[in-house]
Amino acid sequence: MKTVKFWLVALFMASPIFIFSNFRPEMDRLFNTNVYAESSLSRVRPEIDKPNKSAVFVRITDGEGWIIHDQTLGTGKSTAQMNLNTCGLPDGKYRLEVGNERVTDARVVEIVASKGTGVNREINAWPTE
Repeated sequence: MKTVKFWLVALFMASPIFIFSNFRPEMDRLFNTNVYAESSLSRVRPEIDKPNKSAVFVRITDGEGWIIHDQTLGTGKSTAQMNLNTCGLPDGKYRLEVGNERVTDARVVEIVASKGTGVNREINAWPTE
């Protein structure tokens, strides 16, 4: 009888942990974004690690705010790796945004013609302030 009472008390004490962890909204969790600029291949490669139940958008805009690329990653996958080809883009600064309806992570992507190196163009990416 003491064992039954012990397990009932233990279950009762542990129940708030299970209740609050299961009903916490998935949208409040942040996602991780890494952006790799590969000058030799003339591409930008964002890697996104996100919660399974939230949709995330990836958007690239130019200096004037015109949308160049807009894509929504659905709720089925928890990670995404993309290869964005920059061969057709002129030199300049671009804005790469990755986000959901609550949080947006923005990066600046700069494409410059290189001088003296074997690569035709340099691509740099850094977080915005």
